Amino acid sequence: KKDKGSSIYRGVTKSGNSWIAQIYIGGKKKYLGTFKTEIEASKVYQKELVKFEDVPVQYETASRY
Repeated sequence: KKDKGSSIYRGVTKSGNSWIAQIYIGGKKKYLGTFKTEIEASKVYQKELVKFEDVPVQYETASRY
């Protein structure tokens, strides 16, 4: 069972009827946007993650994966 606000995708959380994508780069949170679907938010997160392959990426919560 998923927690309220959680997603099966890393970097994605639920807010109301929308999904938010965000990533931590170099210790700073970068907001990537609000999306209608969980999958849309995940795709944006994945694209951003690729841009920062050589920079340490930090996660807000412990990974469940």
